[in-house]
Amino acid sequence: MKVNSNDFVKSIKREVICNECSSKINRNSSCYVIPVMRNGGYYLKFICLNCEEVAN
Repeated sequence: MKVNSNDFVKSIKREVICNECSSKINRNSSCYVIPVMRNGGYYLKFICLNCEEVAN
């Protein structure tokens, strides 16, 4: 998964699950949020920092 630096979010408002490794990303922690278009709408993909480092 290619992650752009502009997808980086410093603090998320709710607890989410990483789409790559399924680990929990806590509220107010940093992660990557990638908008993905599907069926004419957007959904957000969350990537934790560990998975992002592996991808690059």
